[in-house]
Amino acid sequence: MRSVSYLVILIAVVALAFAAPIKVHVVPHSHCDPGWIKTFEEYFTDVQHILSSVTENLYAHPERKFIWAETSFFHRWWTSTTAELQSKFKTILDRGQIEFVNGGWVMHDEAVTTFGADITQTTLGHQYLANLFGEKGRVRVGWSIDPFGLSQATAAMNKDFGYDYYVINRASWDGPGSRRDRRAKQEMEFLWKDEVTDKSIFTHLLYEHYGTFNGFHFEPTLFEYSPPVTSENVHERAQVFVDLIKNKFKPAYRTNHILFPLGDDMNYQNSSINFNNMTMLMDHVNANKDQYGIECVYSTLSEYFDSIQSPTQQWPTFSGEFFPYMEDEFKAWTGYYTSRPALKDHARIGERTARTTETLYTLANMANVMSHEPTRYQHLFSLRSANGLVQHHDAITGTEAEGALQDYHERLRKGIQENLIVDSEAISKLLGWNSIKMLTKQEPSYLRKLDQGDVVPIILFNSLAWDRTQIISMVTNRISFQVTDQQNTTYPTQVTPLEDDSIEISLRVKVPALGLKSLLLRVVNPTTHNQHLNQEASTEPIKTLSNENYNILIDPHSGGLIMVHNKLRDVSSKLDVQLRNYIPNTDGAHGQQSNPYIFRNIQQEAVPLNEQTSVKFASGPMYDQVTIKSQTLTQRMRLHKKSGSESNYFELAYRLGTLQPSTELIARFKSQNFDNEGTWQTDSNAWRSVQRKRTNEPHREEEKLWPVANNYYPMQYVASMKSTNKNEFTFLSNSSRGCASLSNDAIELMLHRRITNLTGLNIPLDDKAVSYMSLRVKLDVAEKSNNVQADAIEHNFPVEMYFVEDLKQAVGVTAREISLIKCNVPRNVHLQSLEPHVLRNVGERTLMRWRNLDEHKSSPVDVQLDDCFNVKELYETGLSGINLSKQEQRKVTLATSQTRTFIANIEK
Repeated sequence: MRSVSYLVILIAVVALAFAAPIKVHVVPHSHCDPGWIKTFEEYFTDVQHILSSVTENLYAHPERKFIWAETSFFHRWWTSTTAELQSKFKTILDRGQIEFVNGGWVMHDEAVTTFGADITQTTLGHQYLANLFGEKGRVRVGWSIDPFGLSQATAAMNKDFGYDYYVINRASWDGPGSRRDRRAKQEMEFLWKDEVTDKSIFTHLLYEHYGTFNGFHFEPTLFEYSPPVTSENVHERAQVFVDLIKNKFKPAYRTNHILFPLGDDMNYQNSSINFNNMTMLMDHVNANKDQYGIECVYSTLSEYFDSIQSPTQQWPTFSGEFFPYMEDEFKAWTGYYTSRPALKDHARIGERTARTTETLYTLANMANVMSHEPTRYQHLFSLRSANGLVQHHDAITGTEAEGALQDYHERLRKGIQENLIVDSEAISKLLGWNSIKMLTKQEPSYLRKLDQGDVVPIILFNSLAWDRTQIISMVTNRISFQVTDQQNTTYPTQVTPLEDDSIEISLRVKVPALGLKSLLLRVVNPTTHNQHLNQEASTEPIKTLSNENYNILIDPHSGGLIMVHNKLRDVSSKLDVQLRNYIPNTDGAHGQQSNPYIFRNIQQEAVPLNEQTSVKFASGPMYDQVTIKSQTLTQRMRLHKKSGSESNYFELAYRLGTLQPSTELIARFKSQNFDNEGTWQTDSNAWRSVQRKRTNEPHREEEKLWPVANNYYPMQYVASMKSTNKNEFTFLSNSSRGCASLSNDAIELMLHRRITNLTGLNIPLDDKAVSYMSLRVKLDVAEKSNNVQADAIEHNFPVEMYFVEDLKQAVGVTAREISLIKCNVPRNVHLQSLEPHVLRNVGERTLMRWRNLDEHKSSPVDVQLDDCFNVKELYETGLSGINLSKQEQRKVTLATSQTRTFIANIEK
């Protein structure tokens, strides 16, 4: 028996001696925020040293590697560096020493950005790299290592961007699917699958964080510094490294290959520090690999991933999201869903403006009335790049310092203004005006000074591929007027006097698909009387707002909503809209404080917003409404009449002023006899709805933390809750916010936050900015509610209204209507993008993305492109328009939730 035991031991020892060593892939990187505590340009003073130093170091040391993520910074460096450094960079790129990962203009946030904005900023980065470097600029790996939670939509998009692999970082600390749970189960690498589209992407969750493990921060950083490796301490430091790999990393991953990130925020400004120290340590380990059982190499991410792929290796699968991100049991990163709402609003306006301008520009080019010119491209790029920067995970999230915040706003303002130059030229040429008219979307000052005989052109553009009916409004001085179209038909209007001796004129318009419509507002003889409908208080016991779909009962004294009745479905529900404040923890006495990232209330229930209010009603042929004003905000509830999808909802428009210090303002919608069984839905990046489930578990017994913050989820376009009685409330938003259901009969949205303490790396959230938000609310029967995604798109991309900047330019302008698409697209198919496309070796083409809005498994839908445009040549490509595959068929079939991208040569 003893001899057998010795034999077993001997075999084990021999097997261990001949076992392949663990291969550690050291991946050098630098995490560079395009704005955060500093502005983009302030950070670039450091970034230029990183890229220059790394280029020189890798050029001199062919065995060293590096990865780079942010194309915005790379573009800024490439256009300002020397020809010699550009040549050296091309050499290290050709040698495979440096790899672009992620490749978007920024590393975008995944909670509060939209599907369209994510696509646009990623496309901007990918196309820049492809045009500069061709195949060497192709991005194979997604790198999302700092966003504060991770979405299903982004994972699904990544495959369509052409990524083979995906690296993530911020997963919650504990619980099912958390980092701790995945380490224990060896599920740190998995196939992230979308159950609707059946697409999946191989995903790697970093062991602890994107920063190098403690003890190996050789270059001083914001957070950590480690002493250098020397000949005297290399053995000791190597043993620490080996123990780290064997005892922590290796048990968490399934293969014999380990990914070890080497870098941190703004690292490698003097790249020799990290490289020389790590090289000394790696050389020592490799020289003793038989002893240590470890071999170290510098790698890119693609090299690491390619090395672990095996037909026999089994990987777990995952479907879902990583929200909310819980850093520990007290840190729910759910505050940033709402922080700095004015920037979130501005970002949405920037996205809408860019899409409108690029559509107009492309249509004018297709109509052969406007050609591609560098100055026009520069105008488009101005807003493209500004929008791209704002999608950054420390920008649109509201987690930046004041200087960076103002820089983002200024870039958006400049880009929007430059896009108006392109709009003006395209619209003038498409409508056949004799001269270019400078247009504005802001109501010009002359509208408040109109006089008899003045004629004001109103230009409308529908950027969607289906016809639209919508109510538009403008404010003028008190005049008598007529609004007419190209057939001299007079439009019915509603006139509501305002407090400053002006009036709001509202009218119902129908604008064709991808269509322009110009109307004329004429100031006429005062004897031609317009009915002015007064806004006034009501003396009735109950006030009713009514249209063809709804009766809404209102308390005339408070303006509060009492009952909603859907006349078409014959369903009713009592609904109480409550404005309340959560009191944030600001002094640290109750543990974790609220800050721009984290929401932490100090009591379970939000307190009512007790402010004195005034209530006024207005009613007419276009809408019924009630307006409630208080010191902090104005809430206007409006019920549109006979205006397409608008009439299926009632609208709550908020003007959010300066909050009281240390306030987190919510709107809670509470419905009597409603039971959602603890579930509700919000959308994933305005792409598709995801079911949320409330958790009521306290974090731990010794500190009863109420389950509020950890039940908040991001909402971009849509939220909804369904009752066991089949009734459903749907909410459409035109700005990203946090959303929760804390009881079975209610859903709430956080509207605004103001926190006056210094937290979150001393970034205060003393946000006094005014912001605006529009919600549309629908009561329906769950199984009969449809076209919600189309309704949300109409809400976020309304008919655009333009005026001539100077009324003198209105001379010679006539009323017209044109449609620039030949086909009739159903409302479950969305023309996501129509934009100019210039790609290396292809030339100038048109990029179009078509999207199936159906969220659940359904029959495919077809679009015959020849019926829509005069397509001469067609290529299909990935979302970012890089790899082309020629298509002979002009019929596009779209599966459920599918988006397909095409590059087309359109006959003019």
